[in-house]
Amino acid sequence: MAAVRYGTCGLFDSCGAFAAGQLGGWMRRDKGHEDAARTDQNIALVRWFVYLATGAAILVVWLLDLEGVALSLDSSFVLLLAATALFYNLVVSGLAHAGWLTELLPAGTIVADVLLAALAYFGLGPAADALCFAIDPIILAALLPALTASLRFGWRVGTLVGLLMGSIRSGLLLWGLSIPDPVYYVALSASSVFVLAGPSFLVGFVGQVGDLAVRQSLLRKLKETQRKIKTQQAALERGDALQEMTTVMSASRGFEHVLDLALEILEKAMAEWGAKGQLLGMVFLFDDDKGMRLAASCNLPRYDWDRGIAGESGIVARCLKEAELAITDSPGNDPELSAFTGIAECRVAAAVPLHVGFENYGAMALGTPALEGFDEGQSGLFSAVGDRAAIALNNSMLYQKLQAEKDRLVAVEEQARHKLSRDLHDGPTQSISAVAMRINFARKALVQDPERMAEELEVIENMARQTMTDIRHMLFTLRPLVLETKGLVPALQSLADKISEADDLNIQVREIDGAAAHLDANQAGVIFYIVEEALGNARKHSEADLVEIRLWTEDDLLVAQVADDGTGFNTQEVLGNYETRGSLGMVNMRERAALIDGTLDVKSEPGRGTTITLLVPLREDAAA
Repeated sequence: MAAVRYGTCGLFDSCGAFAAGQLGGWMRRDKGHEDAARTDQNIALVRWFVYLATGAAILVVWLLDLEGVALSLDSSFVLLLAATALFYNLVVSGLAHAGWLTELLPAGTIVADVLLAALAYFGLGPAADALCFAIDPIILAALLPALTASLRFGWRVGTLVGLLMGSIRSGLLLWGLSIPDPVYYVALSASSVFVLAGPSFLVGFVGQVGDLAVRQSLLRKLKETQRKIKTQQAALERGDALQEMTTVMSASRGFEHVLDLALEILEKAMAEWGAKGQLLGMVFLFDDDKGMRLAASCNLPRYDWDRGIAGESGIVARCLKEAELAITDSPGNDPELSAFTGIAECRVAAAVPLHVGFENYGAMALGTPALEGFDEGQSGLFSAVGDRAAIALNNSMLYQKLQAEKDRLVAVEEQARHKLSRDLHDGPTQSISAVAMRINFARKALVQDPERMAEELEVIENMARQTMTDIRHMLFTLRPLVLETKGLVPALQSLADKISEADDLNIQVREIDGAAAHLDANQAGVIFYIVEEALGNARKHSEADLVEIRLWTEDDLLVAQVADDGTGFNTQEVLGNYETRGSLGMVNMRERAALIDGTLDVKSEPGRGTTITLLVPLREDAAA
């Protein structure tokens, strides 16, 4: 018995829990049911107006006592029916306001409205005359459930409820009415049914069509929004790709990876535009005097990788000439690109110049058979990618030039060390060695022939003085202090004096109208070293008696000239193989001139001396 009692209690508990769960689900005010609750509130409000209008119509018919419209006005029934309707709608209004039973109210209120209308026709009928079908004070109460069903569940359910309500109305009004003509009876019944079913169908159908139109409009807006979101996402991804490209540019000194990344970005963009895997991309770079070589490609057959173009015709030449993107709708007829496999199948192609400022590095050609043209956004992306690729090329070229200049400076420094080592070996080192030998000889002469000591000491003194002069001259050429303290002309004069003193060479320095005053410290230092190199060449090779150093200005140029009256030489014969002769003096002079944007000109003939002319552009403020 205990087991049965406990089992029964468990069954009751389970049923109670199920009922509580269901009731809680019906009465839960969920945010998703707020729209349904609002609809219930609106229908309850309409129901109040229907009840008010129905009561007013019944009162008017009763007061006017229209002939042929006889109503069974049982006061107790009317009061009971009115009280029931008012209590019913009051409960529905409360539930709708609270948001409870939102899943049950739609169907439940339709059934309740049908029952109340049927009771009204039952209590106030039957009709005494066919006029009741035309003057029906309860017609609004009968229409309410049919129209509500149409609005809530569509025209099919609304029409069925309208047919049901029309049949109930026709049956209760025609009950007990004597109509001898069956056709008239049927017509009257049909009209009674149509009065309720027709509006229900119309309202439901129009509502469904309107709802379908709204749904389609919302669907179109949703698709448009999704398309815009997808476009924005694609734009963000392209922006991220361009940022990645910029990052790679700043981290990489080689441009090859940047060019491959540029084509990869454009290939992804083509996929978003409906041309996935159908981008034919080529990047051409200038190759000295050989035209333009293919530096990178996308979807191009391997046997076309060694091809190049001249860049003198077609859209590539047009984009280089106009320095902007060029587009053609007949790439198969392009005189240069048509040689590449796949271009003939392309329906549109574009060429993007790769330039930074006035410096052209090449062009990027892009074609596809999947699109008929490129819009403004696509052209803008091509230009943006091309600009970044050009910046990468420019950075790479600058880095290569910087590296070459660094290597050149290292070589010049190494050569200067070798020259210093050679000069020390050939000059002071030999002199000091000779001094040491003479001192050793003097020590022996002190024992064997003391009378020669004075003569030996004088020789040693002269050798020491000459060594000291050579060392001072070397120090002067390494870093002349007078150049920093007094300027270029005094430094050149001091250099001329030292060489004249050492080599008995007549060197004259002439400055016209204060030309050196227009130079900055860097220009003055470079000019000094070039003149010093030119004097060294004249001292060693020219056998000249007179060397003239002249400085003057012409327009916005400073002219520095070193001329001698020596033996001269054949410039074409000597300068043609100068670098292979083991001496780089002339090369050093030209390279130093290039450091200050200067140019060096050498003129010489056998027996007629040599003239070296340096032209240096002055600064704008100095030239003014």
